[in-house]
Amino acid sequence: MRALGLKAIIRKKRPHYVKASEIHVAENVMNRNFKANAPNSKWSTDVTELKYGNGRKAYLSAIIDVYDNSIVSWVLSHSNNNKLVMDTLKKAYEKNPGVTPLLQSDRGFQYTSHEYNRLHIKYGFMKSCI
Repeated sequence: MRALGLKAIIRKKRPHYVKASEIHVAENVMNRNFKANAPNSKWSTDVTELKYGNGRKAYLSAIIDVYDNSIVSWVLSHSNNNKLVMDTLKKAYEKNPGVTPLLQSDRGFQYTSHEYNRLHIKYGFMKSCI
């Protein structure tokens, strides 16, 4: 390897994540059925990391309506935290008061938090996790 100038690349260890509490993890109610018969009956949400510039990152939290793939709400932030997701959810309900969709998400820390569960109770939407 030395003669050919080859070197091993040693990757950094990934951090160990604590598994989310089973109390706030919802069942997979949507079960990959991404068809809706009416607007605001099924929503899907996630957070996406966007890299730009010289190693900078931004995070986009968005909610889409499964019926027509329209954007219900979105928030952009430099921090991937609970506030980002909660602001996105609050914004969606300010635009669509009184709706109670099935809201599908992954099992990320924001979607299994106590704060997310409180908003679930406040707005009355049904949760589904994949």
